[in-house]
Amino acid sequence: MAVRRYTGITDGKNKIQGKKDAIENMVGFLSYSFGLTKVGTIGDSLTSVHSTGRAFDIRAWDYAKKNFLTINFEERNWNLIHYLYINRDYLGVEEIHDYVGLYVSGTMTRYDGSGRGSDSFYGAGYRCNRDNVTELYAPTGWKRWNLESHRSHGGDSPGMKHVHVEMSPAAAKDSVQLISKVDASVRNYFQLNWHSTALVGSGANAYVQATRIKNKAYPIR
Repeated sequence: MAVRRYTGITDGKNKIQGKKDAIENMVGFLSYSFGLTKVGTIGDSLTSVHSTGRAFDIRAWDYAKKNFLTINFEERNWNLIHYLYINRDYLGVEEIHDYVGLYVSGTMTRYDGSGRGSDSFYGAGYRCNRDNVTELYAPTGWKRWNLESHRSHGGDSPGMKHVHVEMSPAAAKDSVQLISKVDASVRNYFQLNWHSTALVGSGANAYVQATRIKNKAYPIR
């Protein structure tokens, strides 16, 4: 994969931007396909990429109980991170925050329901401008976090179980093009790389086409 410039907040113009249709629709599509739900997109801090409208937080969702999924959420998060990572250049993914530490070896943090576990692991992050850097036992572009870096990326709340994603300005400008790419890549991912057979089955039948995107999460049926 190519090393790409990391945009960060450079296009934010020092003010909170409005929601971007491309990002909102992408979150809806991914939620529907992976059994997740949007935590949020726009933030009120000018130091966060959320202020640009190009970032989103997403996590596993229990549609039956209409609440965040707390049991076996790891596989859904893993699938999403893996999907985004292997399609990062194609989609325009600039950054991924794995607060739980599922994807990079040696960063897993255990949770007991009452907050952060006793393990001194704090997750990891991918960034597009270090796609030529490889840590031991970690995929290219990923960096293990210590407590300081975990907090500096917004991970100061105990029990965090979501994934943070930042998209490029180009990807966020064209909703039709981005959703077309998401559709094609999700279809291919479910056919070839589905990690769990426990959630919705395996192979091509595991993929459920989102025929309408209305900026909300859809249950896997």
